[in-house]
This record gives sequence, C-alpha cells and structure tokens, in this order.
Amino acid sequence: MSTVTYLILLHNNEQDLPQLVDSIKNIECSFRKEYIIVDDASTDNTKSLAQKLFAELPRVTIISNNTYSGAAFSINNVMDLIQGEYVHFVFGGHVLGPCATTKLINACLALGTELAFGLPGTIDALSNRYKNTSDTGDTVLIEVPIKAVLDNKIQDIRTIGYSGTMMTSRLLTKIAGTDTSIFLHNMPLALRAGKYSKFASVKETLYYASEASTKLYDKKFEEYDNLCAISNFIEAHPEIAECYKPEIYKALWSILWSLDKYNIRTLPRYVLSRYLKKNLEIADLVQLYRDYIDRLG
Repeated sequence: MSTVTYLILLHNNEQDLPQLVDSIKNIECSFRKEYIIVDDASTDNTKSLAQKLFAELPRVTIISNNTYSGAAFSINNVMDLIQGEYVHFVFGGHVLGPCATTKLINACLALGTELAFGLPGTIDALSNRYKNTSDTGDTVLIEVPIKAVLDNKIQDIRTIGYSGTMMTSRLLTKIAGTDTSIFLHNMPLALRAGKYSKFASVKETLYYASEASTKLYDKKFEEYDNLCAISNFIEAHPEIAECYKPEIYKALWSILWSLDKYNIRTLPRYVLSRYLKKNLEIADLVQLYRDYIDRLG
C-alpha cells in the first residue's frame, strides 16, 4: 500500500481553510495518509482553526514558523518529518479534487516518473467549481523537464510544488528540498527535480484555486524570484547549464519582457532571443542574470 504525506502550507487562510480540510477528508484513496501542516506565521486564527479541523484525522503534525518565511523555508524545515513514500503538496486557499492524489500517483507509476503535476481549476465566492479549459484527461511524459521549465510552454510547468503536485519523498530528499535563499519554492523545486526525474503532466483539473489565492504575490516579486532561482541553479550546476544555454538566455528575456511588455529596449532582445542562439559562457550568463536581478531588487 502506498503511503502519502500531505504537506499543507498555510498563511492567513482562516476564511478558506474549512473548504480545504473538507476536500482533504473527501479524498478517494486506499493509501495510508499523514498530514504535516505548516502555519507560516499567520496573523489570523489559521493555526487554532487548523488544530480544530484536523483533530479527527490520524497522524497530524502542526508546525508554526515564528516569522513569515515563505514556502521554500517551510518545506525544507519539515523534510525530516516526512514518512510517506509520496509527498502531495497542498496550499492554503486551494481545494483538492477527490481523485487528485490517486491520479498523480497513477501517473508516476504509469510513466515511470518521480514527479507528476496536474491543472488548477477555479472556485468562486459561492463555492462553484470550474474545470481548467485545458482539461483533456490525457497524461503526457515530459522527457526533458529542465528545458520545459525554462521554455515555459507547458501549462503550469512553473507551478511545481503547488496543490497539483506529487513528488516521491526519495526525490525530495535527493534534491535536498528547494532553494531557501529564495522566498518562493516552485522554480527551484522544478529545476532541481528535473535534474533527476522526468515529469508526468496530468491534463486534468486536480485542484481549485480561489481568485485571492492566485494573487498572493505581485508579478514583479514572482519573476524576481524566478530570475534568482535560474541564476542559482545554473551557477550550482554548470555542467547541466551547458546543455541549455539558448533556453537560459531566452528565459531571461521572456521574464523581463513579461514584466514590461512596452519597454522598447527589452522587446527587440526578447524577439531576437526566440530565434537566435546566443553562445555565451555560463559565467557570462550568470553575470547577465545577476545584473538584472540587481536592477529589479
């Protein structure tokens, strides 16, 4: 029997926590479950409510951060507590579909991967749920995940570690978690995992997100973290970065262009990066990233 750890990351989720817990209780599965809940220094009643709502479930551990530290720190801080064979990441403000965990595990087993991710739907103020428009029911193998993450052409490839993601605990340990020098976790988690495992992309709506939960951080903050994550990864793994220099270069200009689509200095470089291979040395790429990180910081 498979064992699953639900790693539940919360911050000021008092209002939507009951829906999340109900969805977890209604998960359809036959595996053994444990629940590790991290309250990231909430200023509302999230922690006390979580203690109450999860009280009837077995194998529950609740951890509180003293300061608001972000998902990356929260994940790495509890890795030693994980007992499950699989880790299903869950975010406050999200609601899981009843078959989400089973579909993710089945995708991993069917395609021989250690990571699978699915699509988000939306949930409105009246709790109405709407499937993702790209929901086809297919499961697709991503052979070269690092390239896919850098290219960002596959829907939600850069949301690894959100509620539609399943990873084996073995892989999470192997990659030493995520990069805690960065507040957000998704980009470094995706790049690190892509070093060791192919990904299974489940084209089904596996969780539902409220509008508020999709706007936790402003775009500049998210993209700044993405730049830092890519820069740190290529600096730490130059032998891997050598294989993806065009994609690394394109990712830089894609991110900068997404931040300011009307910048006449950025647009030409973004367009050229899509069609011309820039043969820069890794050290030069790292420096180029660092220069723009400093400008945005």
